[in-house]
Amino acid sequence: MAKIAYGECTIINVEEPFSVILSNEAQSIPTDANRKVTKDFVCYTDIKVTQGMTPHTDFIIGNISSANGITVTKSSARITFTVKAGTTISADTGTFNIPITLGEDTVTKVFSWCCQKEGAAAKSVKVIAESTVFKSTDGGETFSPDIIRITPTFQGGITFSKWQYSIDSGTTWKDITNGKNGLTISSSTLIVSKTCDLYTNAITAISFKCFSNNSAYYDIITISKLGDSISKIRKIESTVDDLAGEIKSKVEETTIFEVTDENGKVKKTLKDILSSSTQDLYGFKREVKQQYNDLEIGGVNLFVQNTVIEGKYLSSENVEINDAAWGYSDYINVGDMDYYIASGFTNLGNAPATCFYSADKVFLSGVKSELANSKESKRKMLQIPDGAVYMRFSFLLADAKTLKIEKGIKSTSYSPSPDDVAHNIKTVEEQTKDMFSWLVESGSSETSLKITNGLIEAITGKFVVKSPNGKSVVIENGAINAESITTDMLSANSITAEKIMADALKSRNYVTGESGSFLNLEDGSFDSKYLKWDNAGKVIANDITVVGGSINVNDKFIVNNDGIATLQGATVVGNITAESGKIGKFDLDNLALVTGDTDATCAGLGGSSQAFWAGSLTMDDAPFRVGYDGKLYASDADISGVINSTDGSIGGWKINSEGIKSFYSHTDTVDTGILDFSNSLSLLSDTSSIILNYDGKTYSDSSRKNILERQVDSLSLNECLIQGSSKYTIYGEENEEQSYSFYLSAINGLQMWDNISGDNTVYSWNGILFNDGSRLNSAKCHAGLVAHYWNSNNTSCGTKKGNYVKLTSFSNGTEGKLSELYYKKSNYQIAISRNGVYSFQTRLAINSPTANKRVEVALFKNGSRYAAYSASYATPVDYTLGQLNNYILYLSEGDTIDFRIAPIDSYSVNVNMADILIYALDYDFDGTELL
Repeated sequence: MAKIAYGECTIINVEEPFSVILSNEAQSIPTDANRKVTKDFVCYTDIKVTQGMTPHTDFIIGNISSANGITVTKSSARITFTVKAGTTISADTGTFNIPITLGEDTVTKVFSWCCQKEGAAAKSVKVIAESTVFKSTDGGETFSPDIIRITPTFQGGITFSKWQYSIDSGTTWKDITNGKNGLTISSSTLIVSKTCDLYTNAITAISFKCFSNNSAYYDIITISKLGDSISKIRKIESTVDDLAGEIKSKVEETTIFEVTDENGKVKKTLKDILSSSTQDLYGFKREVKQQYNDLEIGGVNLFVQNTVIEGKYLSSENVEINDAAWGYSDYINVGDMDYYIASGFTNLGNAPATCFYSADKVFLSGVKSELANSKESKRKMLQIPDGAVYMRFSFLLADAKTLKIEKGIKSTSYSPSPDDVAHNIKTVEEQTKDMFSWLVESGSSETSLKITNGLIEAITGKFVVKSPNGKSVVIENGAINAESITTDMLSANSITAEKIMADALKSRNYVTGESGSFLNLEDGSFDSKYLKWDNAGKVIANDITVVGGSINVNDKFIVNNDGIATLQGATVVGNITAESGKIGKFDLDNLALVTGDTDATCAGLGGSSQAFWAGSLTMDDAPFRVGYDGKLYASDADISGVINSTDGSIGGWKINSEGIKSFYSHTDTVDTGILDFSNSLSLLSDTSSIILNYDGKTYSDSSRKNILERQVDSLSLNECLIQGSSKYTIYGEENEEQSYSFYLSAINGLQMWDNISGDNTVYSWNGILFNDGSRLNSAKCHAGLVAHYWNSNNTSCGTKKGNYVKLTSFSNGTEGKLSELYYKKSNYQIAISRNGVYSFQTRLAINSPTANKRVEVALFKNGSRYAAYSASYATPVDYTLGQLNNYILYLSEGDTIDFRIAPIDSYSVNVNMADILIYALDYDFDGTELL
């Protein structure tokens, strides 16, 4: 028995959707680690709206509220985001919804932002597309390019994670599956095909988002697919004539459909209503024909609005001139005209022109007006030149909706161009043996009706089926209003019902483990690609996000709505990474583990400069601290057990491999040189002896054995003699012996003395023989002061390890009697004028602003570090330490000498070359006395 369906099909037109493109869809804002903006920040996004291929400027940007410390302002087509220096942004990431209204429709775009924190400033994602538009110039039949590649770049150590797409202006996002929907992912590059099936008549713009492996960093770009929507009025009359008989024949064969009209009157068969539709079509045909006839009678408008070129005009030489207020027409056929006349304009200017072209559209001539701002422009009416078949007309864009160009010398009232009318009208019918199809299109909106043997399909903006009495709606916009539906299969995009009784629900694209989803209501199991559970309740998911709730497993594993996790008896395997929180009573931030809020209770681990510390909120001032180099500092310690040390100090006691000693020295500069005095107390580990040297007296607890220690060296000079002396502390003696350890003279050579042992050794030679075999001969003394320099300004070594800074050493000074043996090159460097043996006696002033931070002081010869004369110094607190040094070198003519300093612990230390005395011990004698 044939089934009878009751109802009514109502078809209406809907407005064409429009596309919105943001020039900038995602922005990073530089901040410090606490999201504080350190300098004024401004960025913007420009709005571009198109409908089909027609750009629009008459859109409205809706309300956008400032938020999170970001101020939002807008103009007609631009939105600006501003953050003032010193502002703290209240979140790491966020979005702004941007509503764009064109006519009665509104599209909402999403602008995303994130804080680019200091320390992570290099982290960013940027996507670049080969093009942002698939464009058609033949009404949507073909598009170009074939594909668009979107390539991301990543900075700051982050890498590619995935691509997502949105077809609702960024409201919802879906992961992209490689090879599906016309989308391909090659490495990290997304390839979008022009045949991508996500684009539809309603969806002409798709946003693509590229995620890094850190989800806080991503970038978004929108790709549009735009047709020019230009189509001519089909041959309605011919189509209707050809198909009318077949439609009528088909309708007369159909007797199984009963519907009502809008008054509730029953139509007996489908024949009746389709016959009426046929009449309507014929009426439509006649109406359009009459409209065209009226246009001809009144003067056909040759100016087609939907094909104009905007933002430029043509000069009389056929040159395009950019001007946002002007435009010019497409080619207008004037081959059968003697004159044209223009009307409906306010101003044709004196630079824009009317240009004429041959049948091959080769430029022939151009005409411009001599009058500006005149409705009586020369171009208002022109005779068509010989050979001209086409013309293009420049005009003000503001006049586009009123401009009329027509044949002849008399203008008529305004009417639109037939091509503009055709642009908004399209009706097509098709009838075959097995199918009837009917398409009605206005602009870019359309309604289609297809009837086959087993299917009636209507695609429209609104679909209504009414009850037989016409008083109640059975189906409206796809919604079925019924108390119950019984069927073996129900396929729909959405179902709204108070009760559904079924054994299973399955999506149309379901493939086990691949796509879609399947809910087995009989045993309670569920299956999809990324989420599934079996009939025992076991859940398997790639990723779980809980919004507005919590996770609780037997009260042992709890994660509340704020993301706070409570784990009892948990065993965690692998890395735990956290930047904040607590471990026991220790507070965790991105710097260290710290407990206590006063000096007395504070302790820390993993600070910026100290590995461990306790007793102070400031780690570098803590009474107990251990640096990353293993150095321990404790202002008060009770230590038991074994302590091993071969270097360092305890109070005023110095530790070395021999024992522990206290030492005091005092230095005076006299006419004959530098004299040092000292007192010391030594505890010797190898002999278990205690030696006290104080005020010229030596006290010991054992018998005399040998020389313990050379305390201080001094060097004295006179006219013909250099003598070096040392002070010694002796086992078993209660006095201090001062012995000249050597005499050096050109006459007697080198003499070595040991007053303690009584041994005297004389190396007599008329000159000095060195290890390298060289020899300085002299018949008399050739030694003395070359120069004396002093300085009062400190030089900082900086903080970069291995970077040597030149030390100011020769800024202020006096010349000695042997000043001809050198010359000053700069405040940092001198050069030697004659081969010889030279002594450099220095007094350095060392100051470590940060306690115990070391500096290296090195002598450089000819620009190279002299390793044997390099030493490190430091002061335990912020005070200045005097340090004496003596350097003896054999130098050749032209050799350069300078002193340089470098940090050892990456901390700045101040050094001052307080004094430097340069002596010549001997030099090549050429017969000329310098003394």
